[in-house]
Amino acid sequence: MKALNAVLKKASNRRRTQAHGREGILRAERGQSLIELAMITPLVLLLLVGVIELGWFAYLDILVANAARAGAAYASQGTAQATPNNPGIQGAVNYDFGTQYGTLTATSSNACGCDTGGTVTTESCSIADTRTVCGAIGPNSHWVVAVTVNVSGTFSWLLPLPSYAQFSNRFTLTKSCTMRVAQQ
Repeated sequence: MKALNAVLKKASNRRRTQAHGREGILRAERGQSLIELAMITPLVLLLLVGVIELGWFAYLDILVANAARAGAAYASQGTAQATPNNPGIQGAVNYDFGTQYGTLTATSSNACGCDTGGTVTTESCSIADTRTVCGAIGPNSHWVVAVTVNVSGTFSWLLPLPSYAQFSNRFTLTKSCTMRVAQQ
């Protein structure tokens, strides 16, 4: 019986020694994990900020494109609205874009010509008698006017960046939209 107790005691001591050895390893791994977390956290945060800024840029890009489309839609209602740099076009752009992100500048221009079966021959927009001009081109030709609205705005990044020679805290977005003007 003494021999059996001695063997069991020896095995028990061996298990205790192994358990203490494992705790030391686990303690060292916990410290290593903390160091790894401390090293990777700034990189993850930088990546997150980059994704947020890219989303901000894309969002503003869509808003500016929609505002240009709204200005062109207003101008395409008729020749009275399609006059170059009509204040109503700027009003439509401002109404669509809103005021919470800044202001946009809108300019517009016209292009005129005679459409013969989908082929447009460019003419001056100051021609008074458009039927004579288009009739000379072909019997099925008709006068068309297209308006182009250019919209631009300058915006800031969400998070201020340090100003370096090649980086700026501001960026400019410019979009344009062209639509055919309805003939009345």
